[in-house]
Amino acid sequence: MLKFSYHNHTNYSDAADTPEAMAQTAFEAGFTHFAFTDHIFSATYPDWTLNPHTYQIYTEHINRLKSFYAGRMQIVTGIEADWYKGKKTHFTRYEELLPLIDFTVGSIHVLSPGNNDYLIDGSLELYMECLNDGYAGNVQAMITDYFETYTEMAAGLKPQLLGHIDIMRKNNPLNRFFNENDKWLIKLQENLAKEIKKLDLVTEINGGGAYRYHNDVIYPSPQFLHILKDAGVKLTVGLDAHSTDMINSYYTQSLTYAKHAGLTRLYYFEDGIWKPVEWTELN
Repeated sequence: MLKFSYHNHTNYSDAADTPEAMAQTAFEAGFTHFAFTDHIFSATYPDWTLNPHTYQIYTEHINRLKSFYAGRMQIVTGIEADWYKGKKTHFTRYEELLPLIDFTVGSIHVLSPGNNDYLIDGSLELYMECLNDGYAGNVQAMITDYFETYTEMAAGLKPQLLGHIDIMRKNNPLNRFFNENDKWLIKLQENLAKEIKKLDLVTEINGGGAYRYHNDVIYPSPQFLHILKDAGVKLTVGLDAHSTDMINSYYTQSLTYAKHAGLTRLYYFEDGIWKPVEWTELN
């Protein structure tokens, strides 16, 4: 029986617990596959990202855990890499880290209108700053730029996993800023799904937002999940755990969410490739 999560953090970046604590909790909870994907360095946001001087220390630490759990739980040494529009990955020194890892989560946490960086995966105040200062209050322009940047990241980075694909929903409870049923948004989702399918990339069901921010946001939205399914995009579970108590909290909910959407299988990462798994094989 398989149980997996391919998006998890430690106190090397912005999480609460050590790699040892995270691994032990995952193992005791019955996980068979577990990835460490701390946030890559950002010159703009050094307070919640890895310091480049710790790249080798971080990867060696995870590799020791990989050896310790060998034959019992498959640990993946990875990183969550950001893509900055106009700066790509050079801004994060990703090229230095790439030879040291075997797994990349590609994500967009920041938009850069006018070459200024705005955090969209943050507080409501920071989200509104991005919207008002970066896009003159035009939410459609902001969301369109997000999808364009995400598409650019997917094609340019080609990561093993695409992270929280519609994170701009985090600060949009009750359609506060945009209606999630608007035709323009559905078109953006359909276009991104087609690109992901063409690139044969995998994206995640991610309940981390719901747990950390005490809202009902799971990525992707039910609508977007159906679009991804209909496009034939491969999906897996990435809990985005930032503490030990998050590791098991949204696993069952993620599976239920996927099953209710009509997915008949998920994918797990083993020996460098994604493999399909049916419901009957999942723990």
